[in-house]
Amino acid sequence: MNPAPAPLDVAATALRGLHLIEASAGTGKTHAITGLYLRLVVEAGYTVDRILVVTFTRAATEELHDRLRRRLVSAKFALERGAAEPGDELLAALLPRLDRAVAVRRLTEALRGFDEAAISTIHGFCQRVLGEAALDTGTAFDTELVADERELLTAAVDDFWRRELAGASTLRVEHALAQGWSRSPDALRALVQPLIDKPFDTVRGAEPPAPEALVAAEAGYRAAWTTLRAAWHGDRAGIGELLARAMGAGGARAALNGSSYKLANLPDWLATIDLALAPAEAGLELPVCLEKLTPAALAAKTNKGQATPGHAAFAAIAALLEAYAALLGRLDAWLLALRPRLLEFCRDELAVQKARRRMQTFGDLLWALDAALAVEGGARLAGTLRERYPAALIDEFQDTDPVQYRIFSRIYADAGAGPAFLVGDPKQAIYSFRGADVFAYLAAKAQAGAQHTLARNWRSVPGVVEAVNALFAAERAFVFDDIPFRPAEPAPKDHPRLAIADDAAEPFRIWALPPRPDGKPWSKADAAALATAATAAEIARLLRLAAEGRATLGDGAEARALRGSDVAVLVRKHRQAERIQAALRALGVPSVLQGDADVFESAEAEELERVLAALVEPGRVGPLRAALATTLMGGDGARLVALGDDERGWETLAERFLAYAQRWREHGFVQMLREWQLGERVAERLLGYADGERRLTNLRQLGELLHQGASGRHLGPEALLKWLADRRRSPDPADEQAQLKLESEAELVQIVTIHKSKGLQYPLVFCPFLWDARKRGVRKGGTADRPPYAFHAREDRRTVLELGSADYEADRALWREEALAEDLRLLYVALTRAQYRCSLVWGDIGQADDSGLGWLIAQAEHAASGAAGLAALPELAPGAIRIGAPPAGAEPWRAPPPAG
Repeated sequence: MNPAPAPLDVAATALRGLHLIEASAGTGKTHAITGLYLRLVVEAGYTVDRILVVTFTRAATEELHDRLRRRLVSAKFALERGAAEPGDELLAALLPRLDRAVAVRRLTEALRGFDEAAISTIHGFCQRVLGEAALDTGTAFDTELVADERELLTAAVDDFWRRELAGASTLRVEHALAQGWSRSPDALRALVQPLIDKPFDTVRGAEPPAPEALVAAEAGYRAAWTTLRAAWHGDRAGIGELLARAMGAGGARAALNGSSYKLANLPDWLATIDLALAPAEAGLELPVCLEKLTPAALAAKTNKGQATPGHAAFAAIAALLEAYAALLGRLDAWLLALRPRLLEFCRDELAVQKARRRMQTFGDLLWALDAALAVEGGARLAGTLRERYPAALIDEFQDTDPVQYRIFSRIYADAGAGPAFLVGDPKQAIYSFRGADVFAYLAAKAQAGAQHTLARNWRSVPGVVEAVNALFAAERAFVFDDIPFRPAEPAPKDHPRLAIADDAAEPFRIWALPPRPDGKPWSKADAAALATAATAAEIARLLRLAAEGRATLGDGAEARALRGSDVAVLVRKHRQAERIQAALRALGVPSVLQGDADVFESAEAEELERVLAALVEPGRVGPLRAALATTLMGGDGARLVALGDDERGWETLAERFLAYAQRWREHGFVQMLREWQLGERVAERLLGYADGERRLTNLRQLGELLHQGASGRHLGPEALLKWLADRRRSPDPADEQAQLKLESEAELVQIVTIHKSKGLQYPLVFCPFLWDARKRGVRKGGTADRPPYAFHAREDRRTVLELGSADYEADRALWREEALAEDLRLLYVALTRAQYRCSLVWGDIGQADDSGLGWLIAQAEHAASGAAGLAALPELAPGAIRIGAPPAGAEPWRAPPPAG
């Protein structure tokens, strides 16, 4: 293992040069950032508008802004008093070497001008620079920043679709339409959209077939099809009689194996072939039964001593299938070769259209500043930025990508630059789906002149820290040597006491599912059901104990009953969250969902689209019936049937929808939405469901987003309906505004996606589904249906996008390795959220060994003396880890009545 960098000493670290700070989970990263910021103000004398502070989400930016301001306020009060608060070790260390009067003046000025503090997201920083240095960066002064380029991308994909397929042969078009990734321009857009802004160093695609070879293959196939068609239709009755006799019709001795050639199947086979050969031109949909009628197939299934039935049509079938296989190979290669061309075309077309319309997206901001720093004169711009922002604190740097890394490297990597602090934890790099690249972080680590660590865990009780240390004790716990795991140290602090009656002491619980009676592994579905039931039962038990005063958190007079909000269930998928919430609801335990799920993927988005479709065309019966069938409208089969017999009731409803539609066109979307919700009593209806608050929150969030879309893009009803349909069909995982909102602030059990939980902490954490392995294979199907993937070349770590080249299968091993590494990082994030207790599920479950948890458990036996797999873990952390059966029983919990 590489030697660990020295622990960060915030009070003594030199305020010059490029620093990298690796902050493990729970080690006080934000505390360190605020301490360094304080030193930059009071000791180095920087004004707040000259200290660049960058993080990667708007929510994190707002939180950091608040934390930094509060740190300056507390320091100012302490300096005015001349004494640091108890426990403020940094200020106590600074006081002897500060001129108090100067420091107080600097803090006063900093707080007075804190609205000008340079604290922003990376995109906000780029936007500010491009605006302030428009001449140096070549940015037009009147460029409009837009959050969504879907409309332009759709137009580009449509144009590509027309160019490639408009003049293509019917066989090529038919094959393209038959493939899963290219059924329509919408599917092509879904393919290219996640790739459009990512900075790939290399794009690999299939070699297109030689045009003449593809034309020859098509001609050969058509000729073979025509030959078979003529032979088939020329003796259709004779072929049927020949096959019928060979299958034993009329009492004849069957010449063909009865299991493979059942006489009862023959009429269907003949009819299917008749239908396939009916058109005048060749098509690609060939009946599967043709494979049974080749001379080779018939001969292989001829009974001993019998003659194999023969006919010219059977030889023609064999020739057709051979020509078909040859053609499909070339058509697959043709389609795969379109992928890199599609990506290049869309990038070029988007650049042209955005330049023409003077538009930029958030991704364009990064590319534009990166390009401005790279061209001749870029060094001057970098110098200008160093002068403008001589000090920098870049938070969550493990979530950077190569473009972001290049920007900060060009500004701050010079030996005389800085102080600049890059703060992050490669063990928590879990956002590759948003473009984050942990290898960019590792490149920055190699470049940094000074490296520090934060390894003292202030979040979790010692037992949880020791358990996590044990679980990740294996060599190369995160796969790559450059991301070592170094055991965290429990912080020297007294944690409030978690006291649960009649409970074991170990804070880290592993629930081992019992073996299946038949000895086979549990299916994923059955394991999920068992894990869900156990988790819900245990949470209900704890809340029952809390209601009895037997589950408390705190010491002495400060002790209080355990609350629902003290409990978090961490999941990876939204459907897992829904499963947990339903199980808790069945036991009377209220909960709330928090996650990265997109509101446009919700059932309410689908139903609202149906309602809006009826409002766009209020005179049509079909869309109105579809709207009535939604839960938003309270429709059910009985109501629809009743309205079918109630002419006056139908007319009244249609008149109301006509009025809503008119309101939309005359007064805008938001006015119509308000009237529709009131008129149809939508909120009242939704709140009648057990998860009504969730449904109503989704609807309100959709209303807000649609209002923004309508007003920001000046969209009328038809255009807004199309915009909603596009967003539903192609959700954007990077769109923070579309992530599901919290439906309640009450004391509820938290159900949180692991991605959303990053940076948060909870007293009790349950992880029921860590055994559920991420799929790291490819879908079955033709080569044209191979999903794209990206990986890093091992020799130089350049990013490679694989779109179906000849190396597709060979390179997939590298991608699988990176996917496993990210699974392990996601596991680390999940297990390090817990303060007092963490519970997870394991067992003999199908494909569980492919999960990050399975990989670590398999490694554990190498670190223990003789114990194997799961049983090795308690030995590695004595007194911290308990392995036992899942909790049984499901007694309902009921909230106690309000006091008084």
